[in-house]
Amino acid sequence: MKLINKSKIKDFVIKLPKYVRKFAFDVGYYGKAKSGKWIPNNFSIVDVDSGQYVRQIYLPSTSSEFDHHHESLSWMRVHQILSKILRNVVLIGFNADNDLDFFPMPLKYCLGVHDVQQRYYRKLGIPNPYFGDNNFGTLKAAIEEIGESEYLAKQNTPILDAQMTAALWRYCDMLDFEEDPKINYEILKKYMELDDRQSTIELDNTDKAHNNHLSNELSYRREQFKKCNIDYGNTDTDPITLEYGNKYDKDNNRVINTFGTPILEKIVFE
Repeated sequence: MKLINKSKIKDFVIKLPKYVRKFAFDVGYYGKAKSGKWIPNNFSIVDVDSGQYVRQIYLPSTSSEFDHHHESLSWMRVHQILSKILRNVVLIGFNADNDLDFFPMPLKYCLGVHDVQQRYYRKLGIPNPYFGDNNFGTLKAAIEEIGESEYLAKQNTPILDAQMTAALWRYCDMLDFEEDPKINYEILKKYMELDDRQSTIELDNTDKAHNNHLSNELSYRREQFKKCNIDYGNTDTDPITLEYGNKYDKDNNRVINTFGTPILEKIVFE
């Protein structure tokens, strides 16, 4: 178990410390099956701070409509690699919930997942007076806005999208844009539970054979951070109060506006 100085716990929730590694990712797809489900083809990862390539993992097709990629691995091998690479790592995605809907396996091994689309456009998106928040935009549009347009001259690939995601997160760090405290609080809990002596993760038979992980995040979507007011309090022990102007409609799998009826949540520090 990892120990954190009590005075630093709230700081961790406000902004992830530098000793927590961050990898940007993107999921590539074989295509959209007749069922309407997108079939993941690869999981591409780069280091956020350095922009350095980490790994591109080709996945077996989960649909008979698409042939396996010639470099695709077994699901057992994918589990093995992710369990080593993602340990003690926070993943950064762009429109991350969408990718995690179709490829949830990383949630099993990483500390948590942030969405830079929410972090960036929450501050710099075009205001939408009807919904009282800011509109989303694309990754390419954001990259052009932050002056990193050299990426746009390159052939688009999942690795390139991961590199652009990392660049956008670094830009948000430079401007000290808020991170989602609710996500960071869950990351903190997982981080403190890590045992450095653990070298293997036991997989059950379902895990060994499938792209499978049941998320415990079904009541919260990262898009909700788009319309969230944050009160950090005044001291190290004051709770963080989150005022959401939206909520997750689980039945329809979408975030809806509450139109003037905010939902309050508190993160309490004992």
